[in-house]
Amino acid sequence: MILIYSIKEDQTTNYVIDWLIKYKADYKRINHEDFYTLFTSESEENSRNNTHWFWKWNFPDFSGNKFFSSSMNNRQFNWALENEYKILYKLYFNNYVNKIVNHPDFIDIDKLTQLKFAQECGLHIPETIITSSKETLLKFNRKFNLIITKNIASSLTLYLEEKIFKTYTSEIDNDFIKTLPESFFPSLFQQYIEKEYELRIIYINERIFSCVLLDSRNKPTDIREATNNNEVEIYPYKLPVAIENRLREFMHKINLQIGSIDMIYNTEKKYVFLEVNPSGQFLGYSTACNYQVEKVIAEYLIELENEKN
Repeated sequence: MILIYSIKEDQTTNYVIDWLIKYKADYKRINHEDFYTLFTSESEENSRNNTHWFWKWNFPDFSGNKFFSSSMNNRQFNWALENEYKILYKLYFNNYVNKIVNHPDFIDIDKLTQLKFAQECGLHIPETIITSSKETLLKFNRKFNLIITKNIASSLTLYLEEKIFKTYTSEIDNDFIKTLPESFFPSLFQQYIEKEYELRIIYINERIFSCVLLDSRNKPTDIREATNNNEVEIYPYKLPVAIENRLREFMHKINLQIGSIDMIYNTEKKYVFLEVNPSGQFLGYSTACNYQVEKVIAEYLIELENEKN
């Protein structure tokens, strides 16, 4: 059986499932709030022969399950039970399953570690710091004149009052830095890369599907903002073989089988690695370039399911 671990809000999963249905593949979707059902399912569902794919997966919030007690007097009980639950979570994914696509231990690897691995694989990266010091940040800004900030971990999406709020990469200038306190929450900053264009590379088990993103406006810092507003043209793109091979090496090193990689082709004619998102949206890029990525993912999962241990 193919087990897909996702969240209720995600619709991309449905497109992959449509292909699994077409191919008559045996599958089950498990949203993160339903994780407890794994321990009451039939034993064959926990078989090491199953294939497990993690997409938009979050570690389930213990406070959202039926075992959580809202009474303040039960704080210690909740703490103890949550610890038990975390152990179950680790045991399940480290001992009870075998064929895993994007293991949960690796799907939220921080951006600094990503950059370290990318550089080790021969990819160009932007100069990056993590700091909580205003003085250090001012020095970093003076070195590059223009810098950006982004999440250290994966980008944040909040669902509040039927609205969606997302974090984007943002420019930081000297005037803004001066408004900061002398010490602030540790944050990631990078040199701003002057770009010719941006690239989105979808990686699926050695296969690479590249797209170039062309923005007719004044090149926003985070092109996702323009993409979300339908202000970007997307076309198929062929990366140099050397860059594709370095990306394959990187994905092996980071232990991901599926991911969306962001790169920039800069004004110095170099390909600069920015980050990889193990659950990066691909439908818009797939449709624009006729890549049928959702079909390729379904076929990969079926191929993995049919492999013998």
